[in-house]
Amino acid sequence: KEVLRGSASFRVSPEDFRRAPSSAGFMTQSSGTRSQPLRSFLSLDRLALSAADHGLFLSAHDLFSRHHIVYDAILPANGGIRILLIHAKLGLRADRWFANRVPLSSQLETMFHRLVTDMIVLSAKCVGSGIPLPEFVEAGDVKGIVAAISERVQKGHECCVTTVASNGARIAQTAWELGADLRGTAFVLGSEPVTEHKRKTIERVGGRVIPTYGFADGGQVGRGCANPIYTDDVHVLRDRLAVLPNPARADLIAAGIQPLLFTTLYSSAPLFLLNVE
Repeated sequence: KEVLRGSASFRVSPEDFRRAPSSAGFMTQSSGTRSQPLRSFLSLDRLALSAADHGLFLSAHDLFSRHHIVYDAILPANGGIRILLIHAKLGLRADRWFANRVPLSSQLETMFHRLVTDMIVLSAKCVGSGIPLPEFVEAGDVKGIVAAISERVQKGHECCVTTVASNGARIAQTAWELGADLRGTAFVLGSEPVTEHKRKTIERVGGRVIPTYGFADGGQVGRGCANPIYTDDVHVLRDRLAVLPNPARADLIAAGIQPLLFTTLYSSAPLFLLNVE
């Protein structure tokens, strides 16, 4: 629609709000769970910005001294490589990186993303604390992950597992069925809602739930509170985004849903959001 401001009118398209990359980086792609997969450029400047607040987040939850395990897919999914690069920036090296294979449209595309992933991992080994190579697991088969956590717990080490919310619950459920010990393990969960059921499933095996919230073009929106009142309690990164309730959606508010409006406040954002619901 035309934008009208008094006697002035003009048209814009979504591409008008997309910014040229400010630094080197790589392409990622959303899962497309409820819509078409969305491609996005993840710049190193944006990762460096995320590392600053992620360090505060790790400190608030006392996670720096833990053994870290990441369970997330390789490129073009951004969750795994993003968190591992941020950890490397902070001087942390994950013990293990478990990854599902991402179904893609062609073998050539699969080979390309595997090559880029391996190049990033090898580059990280040359310049810092490094990133472990991904260990591929079949979808839903988390017994090896449970064993890796349990082994460290039995040796007296505390673990931190970063993964998708449903995978965190699956790891805990499998541990419960196997009688594995996950006491004291922190689960940093994102990509999906952290529900009461998932929290209870993880706490049943002695785990602790820490939610995060973000989306591809908006980046990280909030990180889990260290003293939460609710299961999915997060602190909004107010240097990154302005977040306001949208009072115009009375139909959704009546149904118990409060839509939010996001506006971008940082220069390395790939897309400038202006009151985007």
